[in-house]
Parts: sequence; structure tokens; C-alpha cells
Amino acid sequence: MFVLASSRIASRDVVIPHVKENRIRTLLYANSAEYFPVDLEKYQLSYRLLDEVEEEGEQKYKLMVLAVPNEMIDAYKSLAKVCLLTLVDLDYIGNAATQLLEKNIKNDLYAAVRLEEDTTMITIVRENKIELQRTFPYGIADVVQAVQKSGHFGEDIDFYETLEKMRKENVLSLEEEEIQEDITEGFRAITGNVSRVMNFFTVQSCRCGDGEYRSLWYRCRYLWNGAVSVR
Repeated sequence: MFVLASSRIASRDVVIPHVKENRIRTLLYANSAEYFPVDLEKYQLSYRLLDEVEEEGEQKYKLMVLAVPNEMIDAYKSLAKVCLLTLVDLDYIGNAATQLLEKNIKNDLYAAVRLEEDTTMITIVRENKIELQRTFPYGIADVVQAVQKSGHFGEDIDFYETLEKMRKENVLSLEEEEIQEDITEGFRAITGNVSRVMNFFTVQSCRCGDGEYRSLWYRCRYLWNGAVSVR
């Protein structure tokens, strides 16, 4: 099994009628143009059942729907063949992260932000159910490169060595003003997108109003390549 993590994978939260489960995929493909404005002959759709909800007195399904490029799927099939492996399945990083969160965090409401080299994923969970999950094409790479350029960890250190050392030291405490500006700029796209998702969640979820929003920020966890910490 390979776990896919790419900004090329599009995701949408979708609410559909409460049909038989064996009809969900057919229904998604029939309405796919509403969810993804792309040529879906070049994509495969997959979904995860998030919850059963009630709208206007009717029971419906809330789904997270993914559109995965065919060429990405074919590339992993080829990789498995070259490695003499039997490809059993492909999973999405969002599912893997959710399973990790369910095992390690026991709160009624929290947000987790996973930082990768080129992508950032935010997952908002309430009462062990995914409320919202988004992936952005901005990652930690610019920040790592700024620290690498500064020479803080040495002159002849590569990107991944820098990243490994950053896991152990808080680079936000570096005193050089120019490097601080580069680090701040590198985080700007990440924090901006995270903030927009939280604002969107607040507008969509009015059960607790602004108090819930503050609570969500307080319970925000950052996952950095598998390392969990509280900020």
C-alpha cells in the first residue's frame, strides 16, 4: 500500500442523499462536474464517509470526495511493479493522518496542521468526526531553505539535514533580523491558509459562536513529518 500526499489531489466536502452505499460512487460520478471543474476522464474519484446529517428533515450523507490524477495512480502501479511488489491499495495522507489523530488526541474539538515539504494539510475534528479537511500547495520548504541559507547549522549542510535539526531546535529564536524575516515570510502562506480555513469553519458552525473559535485555536496541533507538538 502506498500513501499519497500531493497538492494535485483535489478534495471536496459533499452532502448527498441517503442512498444505498453501493450507489454512492455512481451518484458521485453522475454529479462530478459540480464538485471538480476539471476533465474527470483524467481522474479517479474516491470518497470517505464522514457522517450522517439531517437537512430539511431528510437524512443525508456527508462525504469527503477526492479526485486523484490517473497518471499518479499509474506511476505508483509502475513503481510497485519495478519493486516486485503487489499493489494492494492506495491511501490518501488525509486518512492516514486522521487515524494517527484518533489514536493520540482525545478532545471534543481540535485542529491539526500537518506540515510537509511542499504541502500543508489542516484537519478539523469534533467528537472524533472530521468536520473539515483541506490541503494547500504551500509547505515548510521555504522556511527550511531560509534556515539553511543562514548557516545557523553550518555551511555545508543540505536541506534534509537542516530539516532534521529543525525538529530539535526552535529556529524562531534566531536573532538575525534578515533570517527572521525570511522565516516569517515562509510561514505567511501557511498561517494565512490555516486562518482562512478556521474562519470558514467558524462561519459554517454556529453552535458555540466565537467561543468555539478561540477553543479551536487553543487546541491546534501541528504535525511535522510525524512529530506531534502543541503550539
